[in-house]
Amino acid sequence: MDPISLEFNIKLKQVCHPSRIRTDEKFAKVPNIRKYLLLAYQIDRLIEANPDISLAKIAGWLGMSRTRVRQIACFVFLCPKIQEEILLGSVDKLNLITERGIRPVTKEIDWQKQISLWHSLS
Repeated sequence: MDPISLEFNIKLKQVCHPSRIRTDEKFAKVPNIRKYLLLAYQIDRLIEANPDISLAKIAGWLGMSRTRVRQIACFVFLCPKIQEEILLGSVDKLNLITERGIRPVTKEIDWQKQISLWHSLS
């Protein structure tokens, strides 16, 4: 069988990719507790999808300690109203709240008590 060669004239346009500097600036403006809540849901989905994955393995991937990953993963235990405020709330208000301050809120089981602790933080 003889090899066949084909030639086509194609107009290629240069693709402009956004620089990482601009995307990093936007990401830097996102409050840390919002990032942690999103990461907590990603961790939760990953563990649900694959039972062989542990917090220790995820901690190794992220370059964090297992304890730190567990603290972040506990954000999924916040009541929906608090999660809504974290995701949709004012950036200025959220920047004043630290992850360390939210830890007692995540440990509380009763959602009404969580809400009162949350309001005492903000």
